[in-house]
Amino acid sequence: MPEIDKFEMPPVAVVRLHLEPVLQELSLPVRLLSFGEEPDNQIKLVTSVGSTSQKPYAALSHCWGKHQPLRTTTSNISQMMQEIEWSILPAVFQDAIKVCRRLDIKLLWIDSLCIIQDDTRDWEVESAQMANYYEHARITIYAASSVDSSQPFLRDRAKRWLPRRFELLDAANPQYSIIAREYPRYEMPEDSERLNTRAWAWQEAVLSTRIIVYGQSGITWVCKSGTTAEDGTTGQRTDGASMALGVLGAAGTPGTWESIIHSPVLASENEEDTQALVESWWRLIRSFSNRALAYPTDRLPAMSGVASRIKPRLSGGYLAGLWRKHLVESLCWIRAPPEVDELPYASTEYVAPSWSWASITSGVYHGPSSIKNFVSKVDILEASCFVPGLNELGKVSSGQLVLKGKTTKIFLTNKNPLIWVGYHLEDRKHSSRSQDVTRDGELVHIDCVLTMISKNHRICRAQDDKQGRRRLSGMICALLLGEDYPPKESDDGKRTEYVMLLGQSEDEEAFHRLGIVAMNDDRLFQGAKEELVRIV
Repeated sequence: MPEIDKFEMPPVAVVRLHLEPVLQELSLPVRLLSFGEEPDNQIKLVTSVGSTSQKPYAALSHCWGKHQPLRTTTSNISQMMQEIEWSILPAVFQDAIKVCRRLDIKLLWIDSLCIIQDDTRDWEVESAQMANYYEHARITIYAASSVDSSQPFLRDRAKRWLPRRFELLDAANPQYSIIAREYPRYEMPEDSERLNTRAWAWQEAVLSTRIIVYGQSGITWVCKSGTTAEDGTTGQRTDGASMALGVLGAAGTPGTWESIIHSPVLASENEEDTQALVESWWRLIRSFSNRALAYPTDRLPAMSGVASRIKPRLSGGYLAGLWRKHLVESLCWIRAPPEVDELPYASTEYVAPSWSWASITSGVYHGPSSIKNFVSKVDILEASCFVPGLNELGKVSSGQLVLKGKTTKIFLTNKNPLIWVGYHLEDRKHSSRSQDVTRDGELVHIDCVLTMISKNHRICRAQDDKQGRRRLSGMICALLLGEDYPPKESDDGKRTEYVMLLGQSEDEEAFHRLGIVAMNDDRLFQGAKEELVRIV
């Protein structure tokens, strides 16, 4: 195997300078990969249940990809704790061990090895602890350039990313030249790195305190103090997660995440603090929700580590990705516009109640400008979720809301339910001819492809191509959630009415969410009466 000296790394002395002050005694993960300083030292899994130590460990953030990495299961864990042959370790795991040895770290946490993958109880318990594991790791090795565990991240770099010398035409100094290198444009598909699109990796980056990013174009160090690229470019890390995510190629995420995630602040009684924290959560959701998952049912577990850092700061409880504090405002989430005209289908597996953003597979954002400008128009009579597992912030098996507010019946139509811009609301109560009730600038934001069940003409989310190809036209329920008043300095001075669109569920006494529409006034609800609405 090649010597690590052949690979470009941040100066080891500089990295160690950042690592040496970290000497606090911390609880270790339940299992760790143990190895010595030399290549011929034994490699094996070790347990550390209940142990605390100043011995440092590293954590690996990597993409599983189509080639499943080496995994620990109930059938091989005994062997893994005796010895793991170097030759069976995937290339990414081998590279991570090389990096650790260079930094005098002899313990490494890797999810596929340190969690028993076919043990549901172990997976639930350990996934709930990932916030601690990544936060307390001496360093996180972020293998951004590897599409799966078989592709090493310590490899020769593509010629495109290598520095180039440019001779300048200067008669006075003909020997004058500059050296420059190309930087990736993460918004371009050809420059994006697969790990930066993964939901689990997003959480790992947000929670980590110190990160070495091994990208296709170079290596970057990220910590609380700032960022340093291998070419010496530096940046001030004013807020932990947003700087980390910026380096990792995600869209900028505002908010002071150092004070949110890594500080021991207790729940605040100050309403402004509470509002700011909920709005920060909205921005986290916007950054997280467009990330991909191999298993849709991981949508809430992959966010649970970050949620565990928010929970002590917000009283009231957690409901499938939403906080009970300012719940009505949080219900006004909107599916982000797709890159193509066609909508995605709903998941075939239950992930969350329809009123939760986690119930759809798309990215989302929240519509209200701010909580302080929002006036709720519904009363919450009940809000609950059932968590079947051991991770209280993880998977849910059911949930319901009972709201009291103004409702009205309206027709929803679309000639092609796959196309998101084709959905229209029509009023057929006051005229023999149907009238589109939406005005210029008012869009009907549908959550996913919809279909109509012929037997009872109810409209619901479509789960496959067979359901979503038919022309759609049927009556639904519209519920006025609240009004968003613009700031005083706003030019237009117009308020926005957030209206949730609801279809009848299989249980005729309940509804499920279909989408949301932001309207310029409450014309749909003139003369409407308040009713109880149960949403599942």
